[in-house]
Amino acid sequence: MAPSVSPARSSCFRPYGDFSCLSILSQAARRNRVTLIAGLSLQEKRLRNAALVFAPDGSLIQSYNKQHLLSPYENSYTPGKDLALLETGATASAGIVICKDMDFLLPSREYSQQGTGLLLVPALDFHTDGWLHARIAILRGVEENVAVVRAAQWGLLTVSDSRGRLQGTVPVSNQDETSLLAKVQLGSGYSLYSLQGDWLAWLCLFGTSLALFRLKRK
Repeated sequence: MAPSVSPARSSCFRPYGDFSCLSILSQAARRNRVTLIAGLSLQEKRLRNAALVFAPDGSLIQSYNKQHLLSPYENSYTPGKDLALLETGATASAGIVICKDMDFLLPSREYSQQGTGLLLVPALDFHTDGWLHARIAILRGVEENVAVVRAAQWGLLTVSDSRGRLQGTVPVSNQDETSLLAKVQLGSGYSLYSLQGDWLAWLCLFGTSLALFRLKRK
């Protein structure tokens, strides 16, 4: 699979069954023979921050709704609950995540627990936080043993492996088009943290608290 990830989020409204706004994306996937993941503000019966996946033949094969919404800007949106998996080979799969979702343990950890080796992340940053927000996503990939492909409007395009090594990064300017072509080794998921939980973090917190308590007594 050769995925192409577009930033979140353009607006797409589909009242009365009008599918014309999605035809451009379908045609782009078919014309370039890629799996296209597009971040959209999608209005159907409800307003969703969604990532739609188009196969190389142009068909819509998967969708994912952002779970962690940004208040107050997304208060009118409906959060998602489900994962969205894509098969990338005989034994590998990729997961879809959107922007702020990568700031939280879930859903990344749930993907890792299923052996997902790659996260595809349409995103939107606010210019000044682009570097930091990209690094949080890279760290999450290390934590969950997955490669991360992240495309952020007003931020950075980044491709990193499961050890946090950058395979490519390009700033997204105000130009009409920015692209990055990179090859990355997939992780295997099933990290120590996804399998064993946060016991190490809690142990560190306990040890720090104990050390501070002893210093105070002295």
